[in-house]
Amino acid sequence: MSLWTAQDIASATGGTLIGAPETVVNGISIDNRSIEADDLFVALRGPNHDAHTVAAAAVEAGASAVLVERELGLNVAQIIVSDTARALEALGMARRAEVTGFVLGITGSVGKTGTKELAAAGFRALGKTHATLGNLNNHFGVPLTLARMPRDTDFAVIEMGMSAPGEIRDLTRQVQPDAALVTWISAAHSAFFKNTAQIADAKAEIFEGLSAGAPAAIPFDNAFAGRLIGKAGNASVRTFGFGAGAEVRCRSKGMDGAQSAFIIDGYDVRLGLAGNQWGGSAAALLSVLPKGVDVDRFIQGM
Repeated sequence: MSLWTAQDIASATGGTLIGAPETVVNGISIDNRSIEADDLFVALRGPNHDAHTVAAAAVEAGASAVLVERELGLNVAQIIVSDTARALEALGMARRAEVTGFVLGITGSVGKTGTKELAAAGFRALGKTHATLGNLNNHFGVPLTLARMPRDTDFAVIEMGMSAPGEIRDLTRQVQPDAALVTWISAAHSAFFKNTAQIADAKAEIFEGLSAGAPAAIPFDNAFAGRLIGKAGNASVRTFGFGAGAEVRCRSKGMDGAQSAFIIDGYDVRLGLAGNQWGGSAAALLSVLPKGVDVDRFIQGM
């Protein structure tokens, strides 16, 4: 099964297709230097760079189709739209609407990428898993991640980052997570906020993408836990952490070199990672697992 066809892309973006509608697209790139065979190249345009100028290089590298704002003299399928950034977003949302698997959204001031990788490892033990590559968690990275997601994905882990208020709100609107997790709140990106409470409010925007009753995981030990809970709306809040009041509590059993051992919610969890923070990440993930999954296999995957 191909990731997309040129006709699929035109339909999802409302674009005009020039070329063969059955053209196969098996990957998507916004960087002509990372093109692989049968990729779609999305020619983004910004104040200092217009990727239309390197579209020919992308085709030469193997792109089978291009998403562009004007017709170019290229011998591949071209999908022409008025705004390639908006079209990429539409493409990602179209794919999200097709996926029936479990989608987890993750944000936080620190620990996002590590927790995302731990989640992906656990879910891979349960089924076909799709996750954010590296830290592609911004207004380009999130729709790109969604658009790259295979239709038959069983589990997806989408990381969302921000540098200003409102950015997470826009990303979670696209992701529509089945569960959302805030790793921690601290003074990261403080240049854009008056205080850390405002950062907590901006991170809590992730809960706006949840449906009523969906799990919202919140760090119990964080000073802003109560503020996050107040922003969770109709979500089903689950706290995690090391404190005695956490709903999913982590207790450290100590470290042995590069390994750590914990008891989390009654489960024996051993990770090939050093540091108590990994126990916190594992506890966060156990707090949002969908009902009916094999928790032991997930833990083995982590």
